[in-house]
This record gives sequence, structure tokens and C-alpha cells, in this order.
Amino acid sequence: MDDANYMRRAITLASRTSPDILGMKVGALVVRDGEIVGEGSREFASRVYGHHDTPKPVAEPVLHAERVALYRAGGLARGSTLYVTLEPCIGIDSDSTMTHCTQLIAESGIVRVAVGMLDPNPRIQGRGLELLGRLGVEAYLVEGFDDMIQPLINVDPRREWRLAQKDWRRTVTSSGKSARAEAAALRKMRDAILSGEMMDEIEGDYHA
Repeated sequence: MDDANYMRRAITLASRTSPDILGMKVGALVVRDGEIVGEGSREFASRVYGHHDTPKPVAEPVLHAERVALYRAGGLARGSTLYVTLEPCIGIDSDSTMTHCTQLIAESGIVRVAVGMLDPNPRIQGRGLELLGRLGVEAYLVEGFDDMIQPLINVDPRREWRLAQKDWRRTVTSSGKSARAEAAALRKMRDAILSGEMMDEIEGDYHA
């Protein structure tokens, strides 16, 4: 199969994400010598590792699709290609203390990464591919899949609220033209604007 067919398989995996997994649906698979040797989507750690084979510490209850696929591929990941529907994370906007996906990919021995869509966050869009390149991994975008992947990454409102809080807390400490430009960019990527009494309460807590 070619890149497009493997990406379609990754999208199928993403679409099968358990309904109790909130947020983005992402799929990934590891290909070695033309065969899929590991695949998965975002999943709870206990369902991937099992109760008796869980690396310690597991800092997040839900594992990213790349981590699941690499775990299932095991040593066969070395020298292989990873296909993933969404650009791998670089650690920003994450509360996890686990190794971010770009670092994990490089450490696993993966030599090529094909992504179906860049991260929609304008602050980090393209930086996952850039970091992979600096880590010695060939990384590129497989064109033509945005329309298929976009519906899968519409996030849960609770996650949007948490990220919006983090973005606001970061921008209120800055001022000037660059800060206003960044704030405008953040508004474009959020689905709601918080105002009124609740905003005043947050601001009071932040400056307390």
C-alpha cells in the first residue's frame, strides 16, 4: 500500500476510538517492510497495558495513538514508518509528565513519520514535524486528508474550557502589539469567549 492507503487505515482507527474517550480522535499505525506491525487509537492506559503490565508511572489515563501503536509494535518499530492522522505533540498544552510523542517516536527508532493533518493550534502548527526533523526522523504531511480528519478532532467542551483558561492566564501577563496579535489568534481557535462574573472570579484568583 502507499501513503494514502495507510493514512486511510489510520483514519479508520481514529473513527473507532471508544466513545468514552473525550476529545480528539486520533489513529496511528507502524509499518515495517510493507506490513502493519502495530496500530491503535487514543485509549485508556489500562486497556493497552493491562493491569499487570503497566509502566510506572503512567501520568495520564488516556494514551496518545502514537504511544499505543509503538507499544504494540515493540522492537519492530525500529527502522519503520509511523502513520498518524494528526501531527504528534511536542509537550505544549499538556498536563502530562510523560515523554511527549515526538521524543518517544525518535527514541523508538522510527525513521519516517507521515501525518494526515497539522496541529490546528496556530502556536504549534508544524512544530511537531520540525522537531522530528531535528531529532533525525524524516517527517512530512500526506496531502488531501484535512476534510476527513477535521471532524475527528472536534474536542470536548470541557477540554476547550481547560485550554482556554491556560491560554488566558498566559496572555494576561503580557501586553503590547505581539500579545494582542496572539490573543486574536487564540480567539479564532476557541469556540467560546468567557466574560462577566466568572471571568472576574478567575482574574481575582489568578492575581491573588
